[in-house]
Amino acid sequence: MAVYGYIFCCHAEKNAEELRLVALRHYAAALGLSLDELVVERGENPTGPFSGREGGRRLLRQCRRGDSIVTLEAAWLFGELAESRLLLEQLSREGVSLLVADLGGDISLPEKRRLVVSEGPAALVQKLLAILVDSGGVARGTAIRAGKQLRRQAGKYLGGPVPFGRRVDDEGYLVDNPEEQELIRVIIALRQERCSYRRIAGRLQEEYGFRISHEGVRRVVQASAEPEVDEEQPGPPVGRHSREAADRGRRA
Repeated sequence: MAVYGYIFCCHAEKNAEELRLVALRHYAAALGLSLDELVVERGENPTGPFSGREGGRRLLRQCRRGDSIVTLEAAWLFGELAESRLLLEQLSREGVSLLVADLGGDISLPEKRRLVVSEGPAALVQKLLAILVDSGGVARGTAIRAGKQLRRQAGKYLGGPVPFGRRVDDEGYLVDNPEEQELIRVIIALRQERCSYRRIAGRLQEEYGFRISHEGVRRVVQASAEPEVDEEQPGPPVGRHSREAADRGRRA
């Protein structure tokens, strides 16, 4: 079972490919997947049938039953409303999962969760597309926005990189990740001992086998409610009046 990643980049977007690839790998990892192949599509904008684009056509040819396509934005796939409905029907018929971060999961197949099979967002998206096609067609973002709104109202995770210390549970909600929460407590404790960000990153690698950059440590500290300490000046600044008071105390 192969896992294919799909990214769309407009010609005018500079440095977008690298950032989107990082986000895509993060999303795939949150689903317990790793990308076997990445397809990067470039163009002016993601309009027109997905199957009419070079990258989309190649993906549809390569995918077999049990394979998965992972992407970040539904707008990259749904260039034409009627074709989008046919695309989902084709993937569903062929047993290919289409995992879309901003719609919160698999939109072509029911999701298997432990011993229960749930429709997940798949049935919702397909029904919305069918209604919109039958009504004569509207802007292609309508179905996507409607799907997101329903998930937002339910309090569910809308996709994208999962914050450090959290995970997406089987029902689609963000919950605490116990292992990462423990690392956050370690980071905060070390920071309160006035360890630098680089030193904390080194300690995590040495003692826990966990790799994180010093910038990653900084973001964890900033995201916490703990008070921050100054990186360059470990102690409180000593002003002129403080020095004079100390001199008077020594003379006394």
